[in-house]
Amino acid sequence: NFDSEKFIKMRLRVQHDGINPNKSNFELENIKKAKESIKNIPILAHVIEDEDGNLDFGGHDMTIEEHKMNEGEYKLIYKESPIGVIPESCNYSIEEYNGKNYVYCDAYIWKGYSNYASDIIERDKDIKLSMEILVDGFSYNAKKKIYNITDYRYQGITFLNKEFGTGMENALATTDTFSEDENKQKFIMIMEELKETLSNYNKNNSDEGGSK
Repeated sequence: NFDSEKFIKMRLRVQHDGINPNKSNFELENIKKAKESIKNIPILAHVIEDEDGNLDFGGHDMTIEEHKMNEGEYKLIYKESPIGVIPESCNYSIEEYNGKNYVYCDAYIWKGYSNYASDIIERDKDIKLSMEILVDGFSYNAKKKIYNITDYRYQGITFLNKEFGTGMENALATTDTFSEDENKQKFIMIMEELKETLSNYNKNNSDEGGSK
């Protein structure tokens, strides 16, 4: 249990290896190389209001405007605001889930300074997310139309609207833990294996005329 007046603690399932819905590919060895860069990056969010007055998160919301200090230049303006951070002591781990290797870590959301973001998190408990990275090396497979990301650094984690898709399958932040769902998946697999084993045992016993 985590109880703090300052922070909401969340567990993040950030990314997986293999090909993702964005048509990019991450090999496990390259994911491991990026481990240190996930520390101290911000959690970002843009709180929006729908036509019915309901609050939710937006996405990677940004605009480009003329630079107000450097004439002739343009600047990328993020509508997202930092609402928390992934600390150095983030309990980073890589664990198998749903047939893929996933990066997990802890994050802390400021209660007071995140405005309505903390209210949305406490209301919904589970929040979709998307990682923001800086790509330092990649190759392109023209036949499969896949980008192989070979070298990268984490820049931030953006919380997403519940209606949005995620660049990584099952990318999620939760105020709970992932163990319940994942233990459920393991239990289902164990029961399927047990069912198959018993079925084969009964079949062999029947064929060979064995005793009960």
